[in-house]
Amino acid sequence: NLLNASETNVGCVAIHTEIIAPNVESLLVYGTRVNIAISATLISLIIGFIIISLILTLFYRLSALAIISTMSVHTFLTFTIFTLFKATFNIAAMVGLIVVALSALASSIAHNSYLHEEGYKGRSLKKANFEASKKTTMLTVDISVIFAVLGVILYFLGGTSASSAGAILVISAVFNILINTFLLKGL
Repeated sequence: NLLNASETNVGCVAIHTEIIAPNVESLLVYGTRVNIAISATLISLIIGFIIISLILTLFYRLSALAIISTMSVHTFLTFTIFTLFKATFNIAAMVGLIVVALSALASSIAHNSYLHEEGYKGRSLKKANFEASKKTTMLTVDISVIFAVLGVILYFLGGTSASSAGAILVISAVFNILINTFLLKGL
């Protein structure tokens, strides 16, 4: 029908217009003490975290605690180091933080899937965890190297706004290796 469609004259009248600035609300309020700002951005992040946690619990049951904890620690440490560098937190940094959480989630889910697979083969939990760690180490290193390279490219070639996302990706590459190789083995 799109190929046979003819032109239709349609008039549109704007009753209300409002210009929305492309920025992110502050997640922290600086004063005599640093406090968390209760903003729409923070509320949406909390709701997204709850939805992801419920989905993970539905599929992985008790193992979801390991996935949720590694994702939370990874994202929190990345954001903390990013804040300590006093880098600009903008839309690109928010997207970078979401990508960081998703990468930690992907690494943890891969580890957990291999752990279940090894458990179904009849291995003990300790041996299954060791085998899952061996199988996911290269995946974790690959994700981290890709994020580090992408972060460096964004930082130097991305311009002012994209440099924040580049900084977050480089910081997260380090934490991805540390957390997903050492913390998952411990859990």
